[in-house]
Amino acid sequence: MADKINRSTRALGDAIPERGVSAIDAPGQPFYDREADESLFTELESAVKATPERQIRRLPYHINDPEFAAALVAAFLQLSKASQR
Repeated sequence: MADKINRSTRALGDAIPERGVSAIDAPGQPFYDREADESLFTELESAVKATPERQIRRLPYHINDPEFAAALVAAFLQLSKASQR
C-alpha cells in the first residue's frame, strides 16, 4: 500500500480508521485485534513518505461509522478544490 501511495504524483490523503478496518474487526467481532491494527497503522505511517501533498491522518472512527464517511467526503472535496486551482 505504501509503495503505491509513494508513487503518486498527485495530491492525496489517506485516512486511517483507528477503531477498525472491516465489519468483522469491530469490538466484539472475531477479528478484533487492536494490537494488530496499531501495528498496521504504524507501519503504514512510517513507510509513506509524507509531503505537503501526501498525508496520512488517523481518525477516531471505525471504517463503517458515518463520521468516517463524512470525513472522507470532506477530505475529497478539499483535494478536489485544490486540484482545480
